[in-house]
Amino acid sequence: MQLSNTKKILIFGAGHGLGLGLTKAALKNTQARIIALYHREENAYDLLAINNENLETQKIDVFNENALSGLSKKHQDIDVMINTIGFLHNDKIQPEKSLRDINVDNMLFAFKVNTLVTPLLLKHFKDSFTDNSAYMVLGAMVGSISDNQMGGWYGYRSSKSALNMIIKNIDIEFQRSKRKTRILCFHPGTTETNLSKPFLAGIKHKVWQVDEAGENLLSLIEKVYDKKDLFYFWDGSVLPW
Repeated sequence: MQLSNTKKILIFGAGHGLGLGLTKAALKNTQARIIALYHREENAYDLLAINNENLETQKIDVFNENALSGLSKKHQDIDVMINTIGFLHNDKIQPEKSLRDINVDNMLFAFKVNTLVTPLLLKHFKDSFTDNSAYMVLGAMVGSISDNQMGGWYGYRSSKSALNMIIKNIDIEFQRSKRKTRILCFHPGTTETNLSKPFLAGIKHKVWQVDEAGENLLSLIEKVYDKKDLFYFWDGSVLPW
């Protein structure tokens, strides 16, 4: 895949954070029509302030299947679709440090956002791609069972692990049905977003700004497109399931 040849890119979760970073990277590095989808206007001020003739913005609830169906009918011949939607914490829910913190409703919410959006989008968009296309999802290294040495964060870790299984399932189904869309799951590295900010104290390795991470992830699609693996670190190294 050559990103310079892409004509249409859809980005879900583009209102802020890594979704916004990827939107800016796509506008900078391609001539494609960028369809940037967001959920809440109050979180999308920076996106909505962008003045670029290649950018189209739209508010959407990704759990509204009628809205997804309508959007997929409107947008055919998609070269790249990106899902950056994810959840770690909010004012009421914090990552679990131990079993005493387990809450069923909180866990279910993490799975709904981190795991189920990915297949739900493809349920409606699987027939909307070009022959040389890619569907990229933001994964997380903490979702790797093999890499887990610290425990904790039950909801986030397990929902991201479940996402890995979803990614593998989709890839198998697409291969069996002869679909040519490349399925990819990327860990962006530690990035300064609202999701990560409360947990950055004491981190000694590189912390990316969202624009930097957006550039890294967009270019990675092109770099690994012709390879066989599904789960990648931002630098192109393969992550274990």
